[in-house]
Amino acid sequence: MLLLVQAKRTKAVPIFEKPPLQSDYSRPGKASAPGESRRRAAAKLSRTLPGLARLINAASYGLEFYRRQSLRNRRFFRPTRKP
Repeated sequence: MLLLVQAKRTKAVPIFEKPPLQSDYSRPGKASAPGESRRRAAAKLSRTLPGLARLINAASYGLEFYRRQSLRNRRFFRPTRKP
């Protein structure tokens, strides 16, 4: 995975002069209603699971192909005797 970040320095200050807090990373705005975060998580999970299933399926096909084509597959590849 590759992550490219482009940043611009706006002012020079000592690093972590003021340490970041958990609340600095929360979304601004009104507080969510009870159960809303659970519904949001369920919706995100339902969007993610099909993609995850496709990824697992592709990986299993790849592993099966590797097993069939590998020289360790003694059903099709047998070592020969040295003269």
